[in-house]
Amino acid sequence: MTRAVPACLIAVMLSSPVAADGIGSAIGGASGIGRGVGEQNGIITPAKLNQIALSATSILAGSANGTTLGTASLVGPHTGTAVWAITDPSGTFTISSTTGVVTVLSNTALTVGNTIPITISVSGVSPTVPAGNFVINVIGTANRILVNTGSVLLVNTGSAMLVQ
Repeated sequence: MTRAVPACLIAVMLSSPVAADGIGSAIGGASGIGRGVGEQNGIITPAKLNQIALSATSILAGSANGTTLGTASLVGPHTGTAVWAITDPSGTFTISSTTGVVTVLSNTALTVGNTIPITISVSGVSPTVPAGNFVINVIGTANRILVNTGSVLLVNTGSAMLVQ
């Protein structure tokens, strides 16, 4: 049986607090408009425009050369054609200058618990964007627990139980 949610309940949910992430920490507040990161005179402005974002900052230990870490992108409006570059003193990662895709160049530093600082920069866009500094965390593989019940093999991968 499907049950409809009363309209008044929806209104209450919309007026509940929201995490302070540039959207606002609450509807209402002293100014009558949400209080948020980047707020100016009661008007919420995006907290972190004009920067570089990286879609992932962790990678599995021992990942093969050529494995994709993530993709760099621009936050906020920009014009022009982005040309990407990376500074990685460890020599672990490389970046496609045209797509911003970061891949493993040399996996020798990809050991569990290692952290690898990288800097990604971009040129060819307006307004200019400051370089982005990221710390890449090398994580272990999912734990696997094998249980043989005699007729069924159970495999716990850490996120799901597989029955084989």
